[in-house]
Amino acid sequence: MLAINFADDLNNPPEFLRLPGASNYTAVLIPAGPDSYGNMNTAHPAIWASALQSYFQRLSQER
Repeated sequence: MLAINFADDLNNPPEFLRLPGASNYTAVLIPAGPDSYGNMNTAHPAIWASALQSYFQRLSQER
């Protein structure tokens, strides 16, 4: 499982990214930057696409 959160997301603060009930997940925290949009970062894939691509690459290497 992949969990992505954004440092400047005020609706879903980074401290909520931890999933204590899950033992097998990858957590990614995207830092705030001049091109970030807070909670609206999800609508801008250029911000998080590289994290998703890295995750998929890692999965394909594990197979």
